[in-house]
Amino acid sequence: MTIDKDKRQEHPKNAIQGAKPRPVPPRPELRPKPKSASAAKPGGVDPPRKPIPKQRPAPVLRPPVLKPVSARPRPTPQTAPSKRVQEIAIVGISGRYAKSPDVASLWENLVGGRNCVTDMPKEREAHLKPRCGDWGRIQGGYIKDVDKFDAPFFNIPDWAATSIDPQERLLLEVAYEVLEDAGYAPAKLTPEGRERNIGVYVGAVWSLYQILAAEEGLRGNQVVARSPFWSLSSRISYHFNCQGPSLTVDTACSSSLTALHLACESIRRGECRSAIVGGVNLDLHPLKLMIAKSGNFIATDGKTRSFGTGGEGYVGAEGVGALLIKPLEEARRDGDHVQTS
Repeated sequence: MTIDKDKRQEHPKNAIQGAKPRPVPPRPELRPKPKSASAAKPGGVDPPRKPIPKQRPAPVLRPPVLKPVSARPRPTPQTAPSKRVQEIAIVGISGRYAKSPDVASLWENLVGGRNCVTDMPKEREAHLKPRCGDWGRIQGGYIKDVDKFDAPFFNIPDWAATSIDPQERLLLEVAYEVLEDAGYAPAKLTPEGRERNIGVYVGAVWSLYQILAAEEGLRGNQVVARSPFWSLSSRISYHFNCQGPSLTVDTACSSSLTALHLACESIRRGECRSAIVGGVNLDLHPLKLMIAKSGNFIATDGKTRSFGTGGEGYVGAEGVGALLIKPLEEARRDGDHVQTS
């Protein structure tokens, strides 16, 4: 770093010897400040002071009030233009249950007081024991031929049918049967010129079929198996071209009743003109039994005594069923066979 010679000479230490010092101006005389202004004035009287103007408070900033954009008002129960439907009719019914391949057999078993609880089928035990060991006698209500499906009838390739959850396959068959019971061909669910505003509501709890694919993958076998809940209702809506609401609900043991309630309310609100309501439950994987066993939910004697003396658990059972419902007034006008309302 170089220093400028001109700037260096300006510093006092670099002044030339013998130069005259610059004169220092005299400092002003400091006088003591009076204690108060009144003491410095004759008579000790303060001069009048100007009033201090009051300060206005700072304005409070508030967010602007946004006015709603003008839109079409939503209908309310008081202003809804459509007539509220009070009664809903069941015009079709179908189902498969333990020792009951159809609804007529189920009714006969109920009237006759028959016990439909049996030991687990041998093919189920062969599938269970390698995974869970020998748990002794296991009883329940089991459906036959849960692995059977008429794929060509529904235009589904065999390779695709094997990946579909058996719950979905059986529910699709039962949905077709409920239309047959109501006397409707799938292509003529609604009169000509009327939109196919038909809802599909399904209740389900367990979706364990896809776990089988995961287990086979760990063994090195590439297997595709899926069991999403949404597909239970969407498969029916797609196959029968139902263009109304389509959803699957899981509220545990009340899933099917909840689906029926939602379907009735949807018809009353005008969201659909009719609905296919279904419910399904299959024991396809031992994990369900393991969960029930770990919580001591399974009855050892094969009998369910809900809130009764000697009750120690419940007996699991399989089932798949479907209803076709519509407003009672429309069912009578269309000449449907009203089974109940």
